[in-house]
Amino acid sequence: APTVEFSNQTVTYKKICKVINRMKSSGSPCPLDQLSIICFKKCPCFRSYILKVCNEVISKNSIPESWKKAVTVLIYKKGDESLPENFRPITLEPITLKIFTSIIQDQIYEFLLKNHYIETHYQKGFTPGLSGTFEHIAEMEHVINQSRLKQRSLVTLI
Repeated sequence: APTVEFSNQTVTYKKICKVINRMKSSGSPCPLDQLSIICFKKCPCFRSYILKVCNEVISKNSIPESWKKAVTVLIYKKGDESLPENFRPITLEPITLKIFTSIIQDQIYEFLLKNHYIETHYQKGFTPGLSGTFEHIAEMEHVINQSRLKQRSLVTLI
């Protein structure tokens, strides 16, 4: 059982700003709402709007129907255009849903971390504020150098 309960708390304006600023501006807007994250980055009144909406969703414990729809676009990779395997699907969601799910994702991660369900010493990928790739590369470099200095063989599995 968890030692710290999950906190489905109301969202703060500061949290909304943090999530919005973290999102990439280059993302394509969803055809369903045609809103880019740039609108939320440049216009604080949109942040106030999404704050009210997110807190309403949390209080009612219900996702709006418009957020339950998305558009999948097929991006051509290479080869024969008549074969489905030569396309990569991407799904475009309404920007308000992306912001809301980022907030919920942060709350879930905080819950897992507080209850020690994630071992941050080993699990580095997708950990907020931590570049696991850099740390793993440095660790591999150390192992390879030690192997070379001690003239030992080394086998790595990728």
